[in-house]
Amino acid sequence: MRAMRERRRIQLLTAAGVRWALRFVFGCQSSVALVWSKNMTQNAMGEVEELVRGIARALVDEPSAVEVKSEERDESTLLKLRVAPQDLGKVIGKQGRTARSVRTVLGAVSMKLHHRYMLDILEEDEA
Repeated sequence: MRAMRERRRIQLLTAAGVRWALRFVFGCQSSVALVWSKNMTQNAMGEVEELVRGIARALVDEPSAVEVKSEERDESTLLKLRVAPQDLGKVIGKQGRTARSVRTVLGAVSMKLHHRYMLDILEEDEA
């Protein structure tokens, strides 16, 4: 019983953290509203790319080096994130927590759009 309460508390904290991160990165009025709206258009993939790009730019020291490329697959889209080598640790975070948080946001967007989005963080030598 205690473990279940603890797990629920962590889920609530994570959800609050995601909401705070979205507000911090984009402010109240932004393109995030387009991503979360119910009437999605075909350019949703571009909006999701912009969402990941905006989050990454807010985290790194060199925002001009942030690149997001998408790769369409059968029923999903793979987003490839590349940052400057010195900023890689900032995007991944301690024990992968920051990367996991970005993937959580993508999971929420995937549920909303009924299309799976996956995030791959590329190192310097990966193509």
